[in-house]
Amino acid sequence: FKQSAVVGYMVAGVIIGNAGGALDDKSNVETLANLGVILLMFTIGLEFNWSRLKRLGLTALSSGAMQIGLTIVVAMSIGLAFLPWKGAFAIAAALAMSSTAVVLPVLQKRAEADSVHGRFALGMLLVQDLAVVPMVLIVGALGTVAGAQPATGMDIVLGTLTGFGVVALFVLGFYLFSMFALPWLVKVAVPSRNRDVLTLFAFLMAMGSAWLAQKVGISPALGALLAAIFLGESIIAPQLRSDVNPLKTVFVTLFFSAIGMYLDVRWFISDYAWVYVLVLTAMIVVIKPAVVTAVGLIMKLTPRSAVAAGCSMAQVGLFSFVLAQMALQGKIIEQTHFDMVVAATILTLFLTPYTVALGRPLGSRFDTFLRKRGLSRAKIGQEPVAEKLAKGHIVVVGYGP
Repeated sequence: FKQSAVVGYMVAGVIIGNAGGALDDKSNVETLANLGVILLMFTIGLEFNWSRLKRLGLTALSSGAMQIGLTIVVAMSIGLAFLPWKGAFAIAAALAMSSTAVVLPVLQKRAEADSVHGRFALGMLLVQDLAVVPMVLIVGALGTVAGAQPATGMDIVLGTLTGFGVVALFVLGFYLFSMFALPWLVKVAVPSRNRDVLTLFAFLMAMGSAWLAQKVGISPALGALLAAIFLGESIIAPQLRSDVNPLKTVFVTLFFSAIGMYLDVRWFISDYAWVYVLVLTAMIVVIKPAVVTAVGLIMKLTPRSAVAAGCSMAQVGLFSFVLAQMALQGKIIEQTHFDMVVAATILTLFLTPYTVALGRPLGSRFDTFLRKRGLSRAKIGQEPVAEKLAKGHIVVVGYGP
């Protein structure tokens, strides 16, 4: 079906989770999902590229922040008709996130990762990776601890500020570790010439940082992500990425198949749940591209590039699941709302290759529509290469990656 392997893992999870009553014990599925998300967040953190984000500069930061903010405002405005404001915010925050693990391979396969719209979408995805830190803290502060009273306005503010303080100390600790302890560890380990040492070290860091984060009161997945971001900038980062990369397939499979296991087919086909899921999916596929397109036009992209970037972001993914799971555990949303987010995640990820492929043709039609009405603001220097370079130019073949 020309799909990402991630979709296959989720479909396999749906089949396994609904065969022989495997879903009857949700605790087993939750354990698998938690383990998978910790390990996957660690590998994402290792690959987080500060230098790439710096190259994309203020454009990426401002457009990413604008996209997240506008998506939350639009989604929350709709959600308030059905949910209390805390639940509406948590669902809106989850829907604002997209999936780097699916979008980037699709763009690379289509040779669009370094196009104008590809770089714009990638910048937003990198900002989303950073934005998950405050999102997790805010959603965590909104929740109710087992047996406690629901959080008040002051509790939310204090909880969020406390969370930021704990994260700051956590970050400081890993910064000091990477600056002082890690070089010493490398000096001890390298002479052994045993590459297994670094692989085991990475696994230990992933689980250890998650355990430490849980002990100090923040999300284990967030702890693994923060630790990996600092390791990703350390002297052993290239070797770590190389050694952990084969394991990434296992982590991705574990996490996304666990997401599939959460989807109860009996629930999906009963009481018209599938209708609500399809409506939510349609809203995501329409609203997110519309928001990204609007942000792209504000940031002076051509209409065709803005639409193509928007079509690339028409899904929810890993961080959406993390935020929805936290909201469920904090009793901000109900099990039905969580199930809807899981089902919408599976459907939007399935549609991603098709929405990305639709981006360029749809962008061209939108640009033509605006030009005919004299509304396009595209400058001559922003014309597509095929139209601009008809003759008298040079093509350099084989330069760069």
